[in-house]
Amino acid sequence: MKTKFNLVFGSNSSGTQRKTFALSMLIFFLGGYAIGQSIFSESEFEVAVRGKSINNGGVVGESTSSYGVYGGSSSSIGVYGYSVTSTGITGFSNHSYGASFRGSKDGGYADIVLRASSVDDTGDDGIIRSDPDVSGSDILLQGNDAVVARIDFNNNGTGNFFVRGQNNTILFRVAHDGTVSASGGFTHNSDRNLKEQIDDLSYGDVLKALQRMPIYKWQYKGQARKHIGPMAQDFHLNFGLGDDDTTICTLDANGVALAAIKAQQEIIEGQQLKLDILRQEVEILNNRFQKIDQREQEMAVLKKKRQRGRSRS
Repeated sequence: MKTKFNLVFGSNSSGTQRKTFALSMLIFFLGGYAIGQSIFSESEFEVAVRGKSINNGGVVGESTSSYGVYGGSSSSIGVYGYSVTSTGITGFSNHSYGASFRGSKDGGYADIVLRASSVDDTGDDGIIRSDPDVSGSDILLQGNDAVVARIDFNNNGTGNFFVRGQNNTILFRVAHDGTVSASGGFTHNSDRNLKEQIDDLSYGDVLKALQRMPIYKWQYKGQARKHIGPMAQDFHLNFGLGDDDTTICTLDANGVALAAIKAQQEIIEGQQLKLDILRQEVEILNNRFQKIDQREQEMAVLKKKRQRGRSRS
């Protein structure tokens, strides 16, 4: 069945003017949904474009160079698509974005919100994904200031942030209490070409500062897991590293540990040198004692010979 719509002007029950422009609009009812060509719809207080389907796409828009589907509303939903067994809204484009969502915020509101329904369902997940059948199909999150992922929004203590890899293995995880775990290692950028004001330091001074800094056994408030380490205030006081005295950068902690190890190595090498000198002195004394023992043995032999000669005479 196919139906052709002409240009329509109308008003709703509240008297609000509603305009619908149709340019070469031909609607084909195929499988319970409608495909429109060259459609622009605008509304002031109602849904500008609404599609509903039981088994297929609620709203489908296709374009080779511009918008596939465009809907605008001053106080309600711009584009609304609903489907029971398929996608609510699908967009295709040959020369631009397949589906582009652009929001313009009013005071106190976010530009764009993508959310799942408010139905209380443990399996009610929200998914943003690229085409799994296309190689190099990536997802880019870009912000002018920050990209923020908030977990445990309902404060039930079960939120987690996961990065999964092949076979659904967990590569990176942030728990609701701030615990971070990864299946690989953490890599800090340490390229010499990116650094400046590179100064030498006394490894011995670092070791002395480390000896002055107390180390405690402690746990974070609200957690039962025990840790061993310094307080950030003591670390900052002794080494003056970091932006403030409430955090410790692992890069700084590793650097302090390496410098202290080098200081200990210098001490060990100095002690080793002294030991080598003492060994040489002991060896010299042993040689002297051996010669003395040898002389004493020779003297004892001569003494016995003299005694034998006297006894014969």
